[in-house]
Amino acid sequence: SWDRVLSNDELLELFSYPYYNTGYTTTNSQLQHVINRAYAEGFALPSNTLLEYCDTLITEMKNDGFWDLSDVYFNFAYNNTNLSGFSRINWKNPYGALGLAKLEGGLTYQSNGFKGDGSTGYLDTMFNPFVSRSNASYSLNNAGRITIVSNAGTLSGVSAYLEGTAGSAVNGLRLANTAGHYINQSANPLSPGVNMTGTGLKSIMRDSSTSVRLQNGSTLTSSTANSTSIANATQVLFRGSSFWVDATIASYYMGGSLTNTQIENFRTYYNQYLVNIGLTAIA
Repeated sequence: SWDRVLSNDELLELFSYPYYNTGYTTTNSQLQHVINRAYAEGFALPSNTLLEYCDTLITEMKNDGFWDLSDVYFNFAYNNTNLSGFSRINWKNPYGALGLAKLEGGLTYQSNGFKGDGSTGYLDTMFNPFVSRSNASYSLNNAGRITIVSNAGTLSGVSAYLEGTAGSAVNGLRLANTAGHYINQSANPLSPGVNMTGTGLKSIMRDSSTSVRLQNGSTLTSSTANSTSIANATQVLFRGSSFWVDATIASYYMGGSLTNTQIENFRTYYNQYLVNIGLTAIA
């Protein structure tokens, strides 16, 4: 079943997409919605074996509350370079404009995710947390984002934004050891700063108007930064303001703040997913 109340426009959108029978019976109806959107767009579909691993991943997300708290969840890593279209679908809300990420500039699709070119390429999630704030889990003082980096690329430092907004440097994580990681805080710096270089899971969680938690792989850091506002812009990957990275991203989450246990659980079952499909456990 669908896991939130749909608007009339969304209901019309939902029923405009035909059901597609892959021959695999999904455990989670949400995965069938993703398949339906892919079929309607003419995208190549994963094998039934791969769909089963995706189904398991959704079940694990549901079991510890990760799924319920998400507004956006993209999986880019499928070990199949024919699935760039399928990778653009927002698993949590696959219908309408918010259901399909937009690719800009020089992105390359690889077996372990999308890769930026460091100068023009970025992915627009199409999710604007300010516009969606009335029914989103992502809120001013309860918010979280997770990026899983398969390959850190060649660019690093304060100009290397893994994600953010195209119009400004707010709401961004950088491949850097810096106080300039942002979540609903405009340009207020973190205290202390946090090292988010290298590959693996990068998370930033806001638990209150002052408390922020960041995690790089298994390393957790508690920091502080006063919240100011929710950015009125769509969240983008591989870019923040006019800065880019040439990293490769395997997965992206945006939603409510997750507990340390939920983040660690996600690392465990996402790593198992990667191993199941023949990739290296990197989270």
